[in-house]
Amino acid sequence: MVRLNQSKFFNKAIEIIRSCNSADHLEAARRVVDQYNFLGDGFSERDDNYDHEYNMYLLMAELKTLENKLQPMTSEAQIEEILMEADAYGVRQEVINTASKLMEEGHARVESFEIAFNNLTNEK
Repeated sequence: MVRLNQSKFFNKAIEIIRSCNSADHLEAARRVVDQYNFLGDGFSERDDNYDHEYNMYLLMAELKTLENKLQPMTSEAQIEEILMEADAYGVRQEVINTASKLMEEGHARVESFEIAFNNLTNEK
């Protein structure tokens, strides 16, 4: 019977995620995180300093960082994210209007929304 140590498995999972260097590797990284979560407290060797929830958070953060690096957001997704944040500040329509003016002046689409959002939220 193989004995699993919580800390060693966590370190190996982090190592696997960090070693991924293409979008093709993302599925393997996701499976490692899923397997780690599935094991949960079912490890055969106990470590009293081990915190499964915290380590899962770290693994998920590593995976998200990798996903963002290997699968950058589309322009439309970036704009939608800016608009969602603008909505939280109550300046969504102002951002849209200002971005439209900036695009007419020759700014790129995403850049226009970023500038508009930053200018309007810095004023508040």
